[in-house]
Amino acid sequence: MMNFNEFKEHVREAILDYLPEEYADAEVCLTEVEKLDNSYTGMILKQEHKSSSPIINLDQSFKQYGKVPLEELMVKMAKVIKASQLIVDEDMLESYEKCKSQLFMRLASASGKESIMESSPYRLIGDILLTYYVLFPAEASSFYSARVNNRLMRDWGISEEELYEDAVKSTVKLFPPTITTLVEATTGIADDECEALVVSNKQMMFGAAALFIPSVTSEVVERMGGGFIAIPSSVHEWLVISTNSEFRMKDLRETLKQANQTVTRPEDILSWVPYYYSAEEGVFHALDNR
Repeated sequence: MMNFNEFKEHVREAILDYLPEEYADAEVCLTEVEKLDNSYTGMILKQEHKSSSPIINLDQSFKQYGKVPLEELMVKMAKVIKASQLIVDEDMLESYEKCKSQLFMRLASASGKESIMESSPYRLIGDILLTYYVLFPAEASSFYSARVNNRLMRDWGISEEELYEDAVKSTVKLFPPTITTLVEATTGIADDECEALVVSNKQMMFGAAALFIPSVTSEVVERMGGGFIAIPSSVHEWLVISTNSEFRMKDLRETLKQANQTVTRPEDILSWVPYYYSAEEGVFHALDNR
């Protein structure tokens, strides 16, 4: 039995043997594919005369390995490639003008993301990593994204500051931010008296990035009457409470810890500490020592 690294290398080297002659000139590459609801190692076949490339989900194929004969798996993957059900438009990524309106920001825990920080433009807020992605449609009702890396930014000839400013504008359009009371978010019933807010986006996917959009931050400050405490529920949303709330910081950290350990999926954990936003400074502070 091969491990995953051995499996993906075997597939990369052998897949052309299962494809028609028209694929003989294809370059077989492995890449990390970021989908809105998960990520996986993908295999892409690039051909000079084609601007789009089929992608094979090798994580999914590896799960079948051992249950299904390897030969059968290779045949299945070849069939998917020939059907080209899932494609990435490579030409789009070559043009910043094409990508500009499709940029969006995404937050993740910075823990274990050293390789991403080495290879991609980013911002670090406490222990939270902000990175940039290009969104493009795949099959109907589904979307896929590619993380902006240093090579892309260099090819586009832009700075990280310009990337950030454009990503803020397009994130608002692609993933409209939402600010609702906790009662409304959990019951669907409007309650103007509830002071706790939930900040996310309309799709409720990677909505935590919405809080770092300046216009959203300003609206939360206005509704809270100044600075506020932001609790990172997950990569999808924040729970925001007033600094006047009757919560002890120790209790907030313990509640967040329990939620991360028992409720939140490991890949959705954003942080283990609450944050304080200072309206005077315009800065988020991690409350890990208070």
